[in-house]
Amino acid sequence: TGLFVTQQGFGYKSELLKTVGTTDVSALTNVKVEGKLTYIGLPILAKLNLAGRVTNTAFIIGGVTPQFLISKDIYVQGEDTSGNIQSTKPTDKSFDPPTYDITGVIGIGGSFKYSESKTLLIQTSYNRGFVPIDNLQAGTCNQSFLLTVGFGVDL
Repeated sequence: TGLFVTQQGFGYKSELLKTVGTTDVSALTNVKVEGKLTYIGLPILAKLNLAGRVTNTAFIIGGVTPQFLISKDIYVQGEDTSGNIQSTKPTDKSFDPPTYDITGVIGIGGSFKYSESKTLLIQTSYNRGFVPIDNLQAGTCNQSFLLTVGFGVDL
């Protein structure tokens, strides 16, 4: 482990989605959109170890994660022309999230060696998407806080 290293990985992430707008969707007004978006991603991160080559160290991470939408479950709720509340899946393309996103990642963490060949890794990060996911409210992007706990084994 050096002062500056790359951190590889693979991610599977489900995000809850909730927006409120006044735009007409599927012939409804006063619309609320709720659902779940599921992504897979490949983080491309750089890690700066704050204590150099010391085994127990704090670190800062930063980078990007290209991610791809693998499933979506979206419901639209709003008022129909008679004023009744309706809940339905969108029938038009007014809410159709893109099939990809690129998120910026910044975070902190620590690694703690607890035996001759094993290390506990703890990290928290803030992830912010750059691709708008909502056609109802311009600029709505994915964002999340992640807490990651892992184990490292020397081979």
